[in-house]
Amino acid sequence: MATTTISPFSVEGLRGRKYHSRLSFIKEFKGETGSRAFLGSYESDGLKIFARVNIPAGKVPPRGFPVVIFAHGFSPNPSDPEYFQRPYYEEWINAYTRKGYLTIMPGYRGHGVIDGEAAGGGEYIKKYSSVYLTSPFYAVDMLNFMTALPSIKELDWAGMNICLPSQNLADEKNIFLSAHSMGGDIALILLAVNQQFKAASIWAGVCAGVKDVAAFYTRYALEEKKSRKTFEVAFEEEWNNVTSAAKAEPFLLEDVNDANGFFFLQDIKTPLILHQGTGDKDVSPEWSANLYHKLTELGKPASLHLYKDNNHELSLANGHQTAIEYDVEFFKSHFE
Repeated sequence: MATTTISPFSVEGLRGRKYHSRLSFIKEFKGETGSRAFLGSYESDGLKIFARVNIPAGKVPPRGFPVVIFAHGFSPNPSDPEYFQRPYYEEWINAYTRKGYLTIMPGYRGHGVIDGEAAGGGEYIKKYSSVYLTSPFYAVDMLNFMTALPSIKELDWAGMNICLPSQNLADEKNIFLSAHSMGGDIALILLAVNQQFKAASIWAGVCAGVKDVAAFYTRYALEEKKSRKTFEVAFEEEWNNVTSAAKAEPFLLEDVNDANGFFFLQDIKTPLILHQGTGDKDVSPEWSANLYHKLTELGKPASLHLYKDNNHELSLANGHQTAIEYDVEFFKSHFE
């Protein structure tokens, strides 16, 4: 009887892995008035990766602050020294912190430079970003980070001149996930593998089959470059590159969608709230609509908020703040 080899980067393969990491403090930097922010590092697959942690102002609740883990989207310049302070994502991080959430943005492998040291794993971006296969690696990083969360209480807060009580800073019974763009793809993998999140929010998520995603961005690139190459020719080349990479080491995927959380929605138990601007040009708004319909068909708790003519960041007509308010209300409704 033939045995089927499970790809280590398929969703099923990720479920069988063991995860372990610890958070280490690197330095504090200036946060918003009253809050504290610091940069730290954690380990994933032997790589040193960075993370940003925002601590809300005010007294730490008896069980610690509820937690928002933020899975960010594609970064055009992952080696930017200001990667963790980019205004683009500070909007999200600071907004949740103001609402009383310990807000953490784990960097992915190859993302961020702190004091001249680059995060490990830059080679993964160079090799797999163009074939839409970085999300399984980034999901591994996030899953390792989740095991590092308890170690936050073991940091030398007094030595960092941060006065905190001895109990845990993080309320580990109330952990929530927020994701944007490519982070939506990563979020679906996380939710199919990890049951720790009480609720999750996906903004303008890249949540679709890999072939649909590759087709969208092939067309996007042709239009941007004003290329004379036909879509059919360009896409055939692109898809051949994707499938070749998926079948090779280290993926060994017979079907590239085996590593895509969109095809494991039946395994997701976490309630979801989705946000999508109808004028978004950076992802297809149809992806959020299709995700919502598939979730509801499966009987999964989900809601979809559409923002008319709004963009990828929902930065028009107060859309971003409105979505944050929806998230906070949604998260609170799932507090333990």
